[in-house]
Amino acid sequence: MPETNELKYLRDTLHVMGGKWKLPIMLALSQGNLRFNQIKKYIPGITSRTLTRELRELEMNKIIIRKPHPEGFVGMEYEVTDYCRSFDPVISSMIEWGKRHRQMI
Repeated sequence: MPETNELKYLRDTLHVMGGKWKLPIMLALSQGNLRFNQIKKYIPGITSRTLTRELRELEMNKIIIRKPHPEGFVGMEYEVTDYCRSFDPVISSMIEWGKRHRQMI
């Protein structure tokens, strides 16, 4: 059976948003612009190496942008793009589904 367009689109989405860490990073950044260590504190268990890799992938896919800190601090901060914000309803739905699922198990 040939792959349907719906399946292709789902695979594309999972390729960009899939994995254990991307959605938590996006959720953290939806609260506002954050520096690397602020993101790391928001997400328990993520290693610096993993966070670096995930941030690079999200930046490459235009989900987030990295820019110099506006107050002149050394280092960069990360910000979600409008493209990322288009995924907010999906994240909200996933959170609500997770709440209901926890109650069922």
